[in-house]
Amino acid sequence: MRIAAKKAAGGEDRDKAQRKIEAIETERTWKIQDLVAKYRLTLQTEPIALVRIETKAPIFWLALKRRKGRRSFPLTYNPLVKALDPFPCEGCFYPKKAPFVCDDRLHLVCPGCFAACPQCGKEICRACRPRGCPKCKPEPERGRAVREKGETGP
Repeated sequence: MRIAAKKAAGGEDRDKAQRKIEAIETERTWKIQDLVAKYRLTLQTEPIALVRIETKAPIFWLALKRRKGRRSFPLTYNPLVKALDPFPCEGCFYPKKAPFVCDDRLHLVCPGCFAACPQCGKEICRACRPRGCPKCKPEPERGRAVREKGETGP
């Protein structure tokens, strides 16, 4: 009987300790919320001046050649930062550091826009083919007006 009484007392101690831990965590949460509310800052900023800088920036025309294709692409030098402006990706329009050149139309694209098709593995330029791989994607469904006329596909 003594062992059963000790086990019952041990279970009560565990429940009591668990309730204390929960009370401490709840109290901590309330204190953090009070501190955040007490020391919260609300800042409002207003512009006081606008500076417009006009400067001449040289533009260099870069001739891209790949196989039989050729394309001129502007490359600008920024005199304020004393560096060449990064090439913008022609697929997503974000400036990236390492451009790829597509084979079809010589687009400069980033690695994300010049990715391999997950189905066939062919590299696709997202600027040339925004809908994806022409081999793996099915042809778009012809319009309703064409079907109503009774024309069939090729």
